Amino acid sequence: MPWPRFFAVLGVAVVAGVAGGLAGGAIALNLDNEPTTTPVSVLTSATLPPSEGERMRDAIAHVSPAVVTVIVDLPPLPQGEGILQRQNLGIVIVISEQGLVITNFHVIDGAAEVGVILSTGERRAAIVVADDSPFTDLAILRIDPTNLRVASFGDSDAIALGEPLAIIAGGLVTFENQVKLDVLSGRHPRFPKAGVDLLDLLQTDAAANHGDSSAALINLDGEVIGLVTTVIRQSGTQTIEGIALAHASNSLCPIVEAVQPPASTPARVSASSASTRNI
Repeated sequence: MPWPRFFAVLGVAVVAGVAGGLAGGAIALNLDNEPTTTPVSVLTSATLPPSEGERMRDAIAHVSPAVVTVIVDLPPLPQGEGILQRQNLGIVIVISEQGLVITNFHVIDGAAEVGVILSTGERRAAIVVADDSPFTDLAILRIDPTNLRVASFGDSDAIALGEPLAIIAGGLVTFENQVKLDVLSGRHPRFPKAGVDLLDLLQTDAAANHGDSSAALINLDGEVIGLVTTVIRQSGTQTIEGIALAHASNSLCPIVEAVQPPASTPARVSASSASTRNI
């Protein structure tokens, strides 16, 4: 073999040997050392915080069984040669395991007989325990406490403007509840009527209707923070839309807590410290 060609072949063999040795060394290095891993946090559906929509759905499902229908039989009125039978329909909210429920006073005012229709369709007789008219549009009733679902009050001062809320009200045609979503659109508006001002109110922009009296205004935590009392449609000659007013829970709680066990006849309790009225 000619010398130039011999050295060329020898050079290729040396280079190949060096490369092979480096590769072998690299392979040996990788096999001798354990692989290292970096911990990675993985968020699953179980660890993710619930969305606002999920919280509201849970809150509505929690409170809705405690929002039921009240039927008020009013004394009949003579009409021509016959008798006019009268009824009011409204809403009550179950607030204690002892069978206390709250509603608007104007719903049961003048009642001859009061009954509550539960979500199961069962009707139970109710007695009026107390009211706070004319300071607030609040009446407290008592029904048989067996197997009741109970709602709890929340802190109405903790709710911020623009925070999501929901109104749970009775159906316009059936006894099934309806839900109206809204936000807190105003705090502590004054609403004058017959020389007395309603104060400590919460204003919402929900599509509340006449017939939604005593609906539950709830927060994202499934707590009742207001008792819907009126819908404003007109002020003088001005048409108004999107204003519903509710008594704040923080003004209702002291009145409810002051109620004593019912006597044989309905008792009336007036909270002189309150500054709202019945409408």
